[in-house]
Amino acid sequence: MHGMADVLPVSTPDRSHTMTLSPAPATNAPPAVQVARVRKSFDEVLVLDDLSLTVEQGEFVSLLGPSGCGKTTLLRMIAGFIEPDAGHIGIAGKSMVGIAPRQRNLGIVFQNYSLWPHMSVEENIGFGLETRNVSRGERLAKVQEVLHLVGLDGYERRLPAELSGGQKQRVAIARAIVYKPQVLLLDEPLSALDRKLRERMQVDLRDLQKRLGITTILVTHDQEEALVMSDRIAVMRNGRFEQVGRPAGIYDRPANDFVADFIGRMNFVDAEVVASDDVRASLRSHWGGDLKTIAAAPPEIGKRMRVMLRPERITMSDRMVPDAWPAVVMAATVLGPLVYFECRLDTGVTISVARSRTGASDCAIGSRTWLRWNDDDVQIVGQSVDQPYQTGDLA
Repeated sequence: MHGMADVLPVSTPDRSHTMTLSPAPATNAPPAVQVARVRKSFDEVLVLDDLSLTVEQGEFVSLLGPSGCGKTTLLRMIAGFIEPDAGHIGIAGKSMVGIAPRQRNLGIVFQNYSLWPHMSVEENIGFGLETRNVSRGERLAKVQEVLHLVGLDGYERRLPAELSGGQKQRVAIARAIVYKPQVLLLDEPLSALDRKLRERMQVDLRDLQKRLGITTILVTHDQEEALVMSDRIAVMRNGRFEQVGRPAGIYDRPANDFVADFIGRMNFVDAEVVASDDVRASLRSHWGGDLKTIAAAPPEIGKRMRVMLRPERITMSDRMVPDAWPAVVMAATVLGPLVYFECRLDTGVTISVARSRTGASDCAIGSRTWLRWNDDDVQIVGQSVDQPYQTGDLA
């Protein structure tokens, strides 16, 4: 088990040791990063397809998506390791065309730490400063400052082989921020850590980013990591952005069924629109009953639509209540503070319901229950396709 030295300090550090990267940006400051209509192919395979993204000063943005969606390629393109076939990258209002990676003033943290095994912690962190011709005295002072900031005081002489995984990752973070980069790029930096340490590091790294005010772009395939750490999330698939927005907005109002499927657990059902007005639609669902939803632009009558309902939006009652759907509890799975119940409706369809562990003791397997939800918890996420999810699919 890792010790407390494996986590970043969460309390506000002594101001005499606080590292200041930059003042709060002016309202007219240029974007920290501007990606404009970028395209990239490898061996005639299109990897990035006309991508555009603006990252503001001090913002934390996550590139989230499955393996092979293009997120790491985009990050490496911002870093300057890959040139776009079309479009351009700007950093702090300046075009990066023809600008080498080391001239872009970026900090980069990789998944595998990339520490020099024969160098001490102090030498690893100070190496970038040395290549920038920073004097030895100033270099040592900056290294001490950043070591304090990440909670590694006293580790200066240790070699990477003498460190835990969490300590190595903090050295990599310290090395990336010691020369005060304009933007910090993180390529799945926490994926090699065990779950408990990774969750703690997510919170502490986010705290560090806020205190420093440094613009940060994170590549991750971990939806929980993106939801916890980000100001905004860019969900990617097949080299395109499916949705860009704040975590709560993406979770509660996904743009389509891919985003709904990828982020969080979900019940999907196909339904046909049977009535519609300016704000509400009524749909005859494959669950065996009618659903109502509040929609900004309800679809026309007769259309087959894909509808979603999050498990945690469904309530369970041990007695009949108005507008409830009768069901039987078939199974239960405990995941952290939540219990996910598989409930079989009287129509034979099984849907998932999430409930807190403290309120789940009365939901015995085989017991009768009544399920209910609000109209605005039911969301249309797209038109049904020729081969839809099976009725009651859980993503």
